[in-house]
Parts: sequence; structure tokens; C-alpha cells
Amino acid sequence: MQKWLFVCGGCFAVLGAKLDLINVYGSQVPFVDQWGAERISLYRPWLQGNLVWSDLFAPHMEHRIFFTRVLDLLVLVLNHQWNPRVLMTVNAIIPVVFCGLMIRWGIANLPKLSACLFAILIVLFFSSNVSYGNTLWAFQSHFYFCILFSILHICLTFLAKPLGWDWWIGQVFGFANLFTNAGGVLSSLAVIIFTVWCCIKWRSCWKQYRNIILVNIIIASVGILLTQNVKENDAVRHIYRPESYRD
Repeated sequence: MQKWLFVCGGCFAVLGAKLDLINVYGSQVPFVDQWGAERISLYRPWLQGNLVWSDLFAPHMEHRIFFTRVLDLLVLVLNHQWNPRVLMTVNAIIPVVFCGLMIRWGIANLPKLSACLFAILIVLFFSSNVSYGNTLWAFQSHFYFCILFSILHICLTFLAKPLGWDWWIGQVFGFANLFTNAGGVLSSLAVIIFTVWCCIKWRSCWKQYRNIILVNIIIASVGILLTQNVKENDAVRHIYRPESYRD
């Protein structure tokens, strides 16, 4: 019971910090991508009865933000209006979930003192205003989904029994991560790199880990194929190239 109170305390601390930031600086005015990606491409077709399933998987720039679209529609239906502050509040719950998962893992796997220090660091990190843009921009839930699915994918891949049901759930999260944003493929690449390193260091582990490598190569390949090259981003890429600063 005390462990769950400890987890809940950390979660409420993070949630309180997020809600305080939204209360002070949050705006009801939609911002940048919200006009095109939410109002024009999502809400208007939904209200007109023209939205189809393929629209939820359609590219947004180089991303495929399926889970963000589903969440935004759910909030719109339940709230009966488009209110970015409400969406910010809902989005703030997602980092609280993976914060709680990480604290619970620390309590279960670390000594008491180390678990306490780990929990404090997690709470301080997620309650800080370093990522205030994602908190105050109601459209940014795909970054939170990406972090949550990445944690679940990596942890279940290496902590669960290979090819067990919970291991396969981890791979499902890895595949679902491809539909958070374009960076979702990185969890599969991280799994592949770490597994290959383990196989090189301990050659006897190859038979045990080869399924991990093969499954995640498939997931990463699908993610790369789903990522589209957006011509509109070429000008932005040019700006951030080192040679563009030489003059």
C-alpha cells in the first residue's frame, strides 16, 4: 500500500506542475499546426461526416500521428467543442502515466534509498518546465505517446520472457510507436543496436536474441517505409546545415 501511495504522490506532483503551467500560460487560441492538422484535416471532416479510417493514418508532414488524432477526436466528442486548454489538460495526463510506471519500476527493482532518489529525479525531471512547449501546445501529444510506447517497448522486450505473451505485447507497442510520430522508429533501432551489442559481447546469447533482432528489423523497416520525404522541409533542413552558417 505504501508503495502505491509513493507512486501516486509522484504522479500527482507531476500532474500538479503541468496543470499549474497550463493555468498560468495556457491559451484557448489554437496554435500553428492546430489550424491545419486539427481544424481542417480532422475536425471539419468529422463534423461533416466525411472522415474515414485512412484519414487517421494519413501523413502529417513526415509523421503519422494516429494516436494524437484519435485522442483529439475523443476530447472533441466528449467536450462538445474545440478547446485547446482542455486538450492540454488531457495531454498532461500522458507523461504522468509513464512517470508512474518508471517510479513503480524503481521501487520494484532498486534498493529503498536508490528507489527514493530515482523517484525524486523522475518527478523533478517531468515536473520541470523544460518541455513547456509540449505542455502548452495542445497538439503535441504524439511526443508523449512516443515516449510512453518506447518505454513499454524496450522494457517488455528485455524484461519479459522471449516470445512470451508479455514480450509480444512489447513488440505491439513498438509497432504502434510508428504511428505516434516519425521518431517512433527509434525504439526499434535502439532495441536492435543493444541486442547486437549483447550478442557481440556474449556470443552464446545469439540464439536467444535473434528473434528480437528479426522482429525489430521488420518493425523498423516498416517505420522507415512509412516515413515520407516532405519537400516543404528541404528549406528548413538547409537552414540547419552547418555549411549554411559559414557566411
